[in-house]
Amino acid sequence: PDPENVSAIAAIIRNAMSSMDKRYAGQLNHLMNSKPDMCMRMALGLLDYKNSLIVTNVSKFGFYETDFGAGIPRLVRPTLRTLPNVVVVMPCHPDIGGYELVIALAKDVANIVVQNKRFMSLVDSHHLDI
Repeated sequence: PDPENVSAIAAIIRNAMSSMDKRYAGQLNHLMNSKPDMCMRMALGLLDYKNSLIVTNVSKFGFYETDFGAGIPRLVRPTLRTLPNVVVVMPCHPDIGGYELVIALAKDVANIVVQNKRFMSLVDSHHLDI
């Protein structure tokens, strides 16, 4: 890709992320929880997900700063079971700090990846679900 195009896209994404606020995050969460099938169908219709690796960063969405009605969440996790080949950068709970990657792979690919000792040294096996 042309570096100027990549820079322009990055600037648009940064601008969109900076306009995110707690109200918008709450509305987005409500929509995704109240109509998950519709949201998934919409996303799948836009993506050639079988031939893509989708990487997204939601670390700036402020999920842990937003009270969704019962205080801040204890754990924020995307539902990726229906999408293979997705990596999501997630913030850890404020008590822990830092970031984590949530990775969803097709089962045959995941079975190969877990054989890699270097990769597995970075994985919290408590969250491994193959």
